[in-house]
Amino acid sequence: MNNMNIEGIIRTAIVREQEAYDLYTNAKGMITDAPATGMLEELAQQELGHKAKLEAMLEGDVDKIIARDSYSRYTDLKIGDYLAPAKLEEGADFQTVLIAAMQKERDSNQFYGEMAKLTTGSAQELFEFLAGQELVHKNKIEALYDEIVYQEN
Repeated sequence: MNNMNIEGIIRTAIVREQEAYDLYTNAKGMITDAPATGMLEELAQQELGHKAKLEAMLEGDVDKIIARDSYSRYTDLKIGDYLAPAKLEEGADFQTVLIAAMQKERDSNQFYGEMAKLTTGSAQELFEFLAGQELVHKNKIEALYDEIVYQEN
């Protein structure tokens, strides 16, 4: 894969991270549950961190990014995979916010997994790291969904 294609992939990934940040920031304003808003704020900040890593990658700082971070493989709980798609709109309830967040993280995990298959070396390692991070986010949200929403039903 040539550098122009990798640059395009990275720029697309940067846009996706900004969209995830915007999703979590907007979702915070839709709910009043303090632990949930705290989790959404944490996720939003992590998405900004991912965006910064990708921007650094464009500047040629890939090896330092990967050396500072480590990632593990996580098991996907798949709770959000079996729920109807959710659209966030003003006045969305907590369950809808969680479903939309799970599905956004699932999509990001899949995107980075596919990008890792298309690249090699440091770029591949970064995309694998980001895929793992998105799965961690998805698992956090799914665990909260399981704890709160399933318990209520």
